[in-house]
Amino acid sequence: MELSNLQDFFEKTAFPNRKNEAWRFSDFNFWNVENLRKYAALTPKDNACKCKPRELLNGFDTTSFDAVLRINCGDISFEKSADFFKVENLESAGCAKFYEYPQGLGAFGELSCKVSKDCANLIKISLNANASGKICIISECAHSGLQGFGMLVDALENSNFELYFLDAVCDDTFYFKNVFCNLHEGASLNFSSLNLSKADSPRYETYRAVLAQNAKFIHTHIESGFAHTRNETFIELAGEGAAADFRVLLNCRHNARHDLKTSQVHSSKGASSNLEVRAILSEDAEADFIGSISVCKEAQQTQAYQSCKALQLSENSRLQSLPILEIEANDVNCSHGCAVAGPNEDELFYMRSRGLDSESSRTILVGGFARGILEQIHEENFVSFALDSLSI
Repeated sequence: MELSNLQDFFEKTAFPNRKNEAWRFSDFNFWNVENLRKYAALTPKDNACKCKPRELLNGFDTTSFDAVLRINCGDISFEKSADFFKVENLESAGCAKFYEYPQGLGAFGELSCKVSKDCANLIKISLNANASGKICIISECAHSGLQGFGMLVDALENSNFELYFLDAVCDDTFYFKNVFCNLHEGASLNFSSLNLSKADSPRYETYRAVLAQNAKFIHTHIESGFAHTRNETFIELAGEGAAADFRVLLNCRHNARHDLKTSQVHSSKGASSNLEVRAILSEDAEADFIGSISVCKEAQQTQAYQSCKALQLSENSRLQSLPILEIEANDVNCSHGCAVAGPNEDELFYMRSRGLDSESSRTILVGGFARGILEQIHEENFVSFALDSLSI
């Protein structure tokens, strides 16, 4: 987008039902059009940066996966392919619904759609009906400026898949990512995503999932970078008996701010959803969480829960948590909880008394706290990689 059009774009894009969208962001000095202009003014590079996040991804072992895709700033290559799924250009597939959610999120959402289109970095992955498999996607972006990526995952009837997405961004890149998971009747998708970012490369991401009757969706998301991030996730349980389990691990360090906004929307009866957020807070970092549960009148016999826990490793770190429950049905079981605590001194003393130094004791404590989020991930290699990323 041209610099001259950026200010005009933000002024003309209305945020639904709000005077402006600034209330959603924890750091107003960062999430604004002036900061975006700095990135938009950068000249794209040749993607040759050898940053630590990219080096880590290149060392990830992919031998246990049935299929492996690599994405390098829009260039897609198959390291290993399989016949149980199909990859195609999203624009060619004509999926207009892909943009419905981010376009309703104000200027940043609208901009994320435009940047992804301009970068021509949009794919659709179709998972065959009655099939199963394990897919790994490794994405790298070090192009500088405003960059974007979009992915639609269409899980057809009674499919059963595990999808692993590892993403590294660096070299002064402002990265926009939109992901839409559409689960048909009886489909099951276990989606694990891991983000790595240098401090100079912030992220704005949207995730949307729509579940049909008896569909099952598990999403484990790990944010383990050094940059500011904003994640907006919308999960709609549209079919009877649908089930969603969304788990988020925020590794908050240095002076980064991680904004997380989630929506669990129940529009059909007999569905269940669970949200668990865990934040590791160190140095001057901050995490801001807004989580809503919406249950419409027809969604009787709903089970919905959300939890937010934080391990505070520094007195200068901060967590803000805001649960929102909007319930119109009268036969439901919905609840929420939040807890913030520092390291357990008795546990630290016990480990030190067994010969471990302070740093090793803290690493073990952080790893134990994080593993509670990772227990739905079946690929142990991915779990080990995620835990290692907490201390890079």
